[in-house]
Amino acid sequence: MRVFCEHQESHPDTYCHYCGQGFSLYWEDQSPQEQAETLAEVERTMRRHHLFFRGRDAHPEHGFAVQPRNRRRQMNSILSNPALRAA
Repeated sequence: MRVFCEHQESHPDTYCHYCGQGFSLYWEDQSPQEQAETLAEVERTMRRHHLFFRGRDAHPEHGFAVQPRNRRRQMNSILSNPALRAA
């Protein structure tokens, strides 16, 4: 359950609040609630891109994938638990 974000100048789904660059969002099957949670993570990811770079060059040239935080936590707990990893 993640979303792929690709640079898009005409009719983007969302914009970076720092540089104004537009992105189209390509969702895996997600409920509207999951999409809202993931969109918040997309915005956090775009802000992190600007920690070290300014302007539109801050974002990866070929787009980027974002996985919701709760899903990452779930996967980390599975990977760190040997009993669950073998299942």
